[in-house]
Amino acid sequence: MNIDFSKKPTARVVKTLAPVKRSSANSPAAPQPVSRPRPKLPTPASKLPNTARSVSSPARRNAPASGLSNNGNKRTFTKRKATPATPMSWGDSSEGSEDESLTPRKRVRGSDSLEPDTMRRIRLKDSGEDGPVKLKFLHGADMVNRDDWKDKDVSGFDIKKDFRPAFEGLDKIPTVELQYPSRSQRERFSLVYPRDNEGYKPLEDIIQSVETICKYYFPHEAEELLDDGSGFPRRLKRAIQQQSFASFKDVLEEFNKLVTDALAHGKTNKAIDELQSMPLPLTEYILSQTYARTVSPRVATLRRYEAGSNNVYGELLPRFVHRIFQETRLKSDQVFVDLGSGVGNVALQAALEVGCESWGIESMPNPSHCAALQKREIAQRARLWNISLGKIHLLADDFLENAEIGKVLNRADVIIVNNKAFSPQLNGALLDRFLDLKEGAKIVSLKPFVDPDHEIKSFNVNDRVNLFHSVEREYFSDSVSWTNEGGKYYIQTKDRSRLDNFLASSRRRR
Repeated sequence: MNIDFSKKPTARVVKTLAPVKRSSANSPAAPQPVSRPRPKLPTPASKLPNTARSVSSPARRNAPASGLSNNGNKRTFTKRKATPATPMSWGDSSEGSEDESLTPRKRVRGSDSLEPDTMRRIRLKDSGEDGPVKLKFLHGADMVNRDDWKDKDVSGFDIKKDFRPAFEGLDKIPTVELQYPSRSQRERFSLVYPRDNEGYKPLEDIIQSVETICKYYFPHEAEELLDDGSGFPRRLKRAIQQQSFASFKDVLEEFNKLVTDALAHGKTNKAIDELQSMPLPLTEYILSQTYARTVSPRVATLRRYEAGSNNVYGELLPRFVHRIFQETRLKSDQVFVDLGSGVGNVALQAALEVGCESWGIESMPNPSHCAALQKREIAQRARLWNISLGKIHLLADDFLENAEIGKVLNRADVIIVNNKAFSPQLNGALLDRFLDLKEGAKIVSLKPFVDPDHEIKSFNVNDRVNLFHSVEREYFSDSVSWTNEGGKYYIQTKDRSRLDNFLASSRRRR
């Protein structure tokens, strides 16, 4: 997990001067965005960013993300962020200067919460058990100390080769525990730093978890608990700077007692019950912990695909996905489907943030394997945070051939398909599949299945696209993993009312 408490990713634009007279005919093209390093995990108590997402399908068609092909040809590849999110905002913006137009466009940050959903119960139901509930999640300490969770695709998690002690002068690397706002066992962390700056950072995992718990489970005391001088995160950081393991351990134990006492009196439960919707930063942080323990150790495998084919890996980032949930008004009693779900980020976000029944299907084996690991980890990690999940179904198959996903589509309310690089034939086959969707179902895509300007005329009255209404939307920088530029996306709604009205009007004119 990569965390930087002060920096956030930026896009760098390089300009050059050419001895050519500038005119409207020979104005230089705007420079293309450079490949960005993997950003650090933002602070959840302020600006948490991710589902990011992978895109695939039968012959794995996807957005123009890139990487190393199976034949060894080198291609540009933007790494998936260690946390599945990057701060992004929406709203109106004024026209900028010519220089400003060369930088990726951003908008004023919008709401971090979805509309209130009276059907959604955010807090996990009490299990009725006495004492700590034993969960099977991957502890931070296990990631650097144990090998039984690793497979052939994991690299960079050897405690002797890939990590160094966070506190010098001790006989052995110490392990500490963190109490989460649930009656689960504490999570163990080994206090080490990665030798590679892009590696997993347990200390920052601890501090960000403390910040997130203070903000969302102690909302009335959060200002004091997060104080820049005396708050828990600041005291933990000071102990690290002073190389005092004893101080670090004492502060963490003080925090653990705070959480334990609050649990005993129902205080943290009440804080979650008072939420009207799942906060996006809390969603992002739980997703980021899950991703760091499952996908990040195997991220190199996601670059393996056939050059020039439709099998390309890329991700939609969480704030973009959050906006899609807002615009489609996805609710907890509805059904969500991600066609080409990659490592499962978007499907997991729907189940966690919205609480709905969530489906994903992915044909590429490496992303599908990571998706299965994420599903298993988030089922336990959400319980660690005392948060309920919608039902999650992740399939490893071709979404045009799988019979189960065909039945699910017939009752789906919102469908996402990243068809940016799909062939016309594939998009046509998908449109045929969408003809059986129920009225009001919404399809969100990066390439339109139906032209937003399409009009029903007498000569095209039998065209299948007449059953859909399409609107065009714009996404901005930090929305997708494969570029820092913005783009278009489309929301198509199954709605035959326009066709019925046209046919009725035609009959009256006869």
